[in-house]
Amino acid sequence: VLIHINQKINSNINDTLHIIDIGTGSGCIPISVSKKSDHPNLKIIATDISKSALKIAKQNAAHHSAEIDFYRGNLLSPIKSYLLDLEKSGVKHEIILTANLPYLTHEEFHNEASIQYEPYSALVASEEGLGLYRKLITQIEQLGKQFSIPLSAYLEINPSQADKLIYLVKKSLPDAKTVIKQDLSGKDRVVLACINI
Repeated sequence: VLIHINQKINSNINDTLHIIDIGTGSGCIPISVSKKSDHPNLKIIATDISKSALKIAKQNAAHHSAEIDFYRGNLLSPIKSYLLDLEKSGVKHEIILTANLPYLTHEEFHNEASIQYEPYSALVASEEGLGLYRKLITQIEQLGKQFSIPLSAYLEINPSQADKLIYLVKKSLPDAKTVIKQDLSGKDRVVLACINI
């Protein structure tokens, strides 16, 4: 995900960019972006529904001197007013949304011995692992009725879920341009959806 995000950031240095990491967990993605990017107009935000996860993410950000604003809540819900303010500002903005949400199924979790000590809720989602992504896409669709800010969403998934996730995006966001990005081992790992919301 970080490779593709950095390419996007470096290709656009004129607009004010807002990196919004949804379900940030320990904060790895926004912290890495903060440390690697020299974009002159970059704002980084991270959200998570877990109070304990945000506490750890804030500690990690402080340790790495990363400037990140943290919000607690369900997916995009805690930053809706923030996005409304962007829309009203009259300044040219672009949003880069990142999400590495839980995407394993119940069966996949229990069949993988190496992750049995990981928090179940941090890895497993309903609807064949795509329940949280469906909710996120629905929230983006709702934003599209109120906002006109360009948005690029980088959604990390299990390689077997790429086609299903693209279907969900196209169903809710028919005008979105979707691309599958590979990880370093050549596996389909990220669905990129570009939406002019």
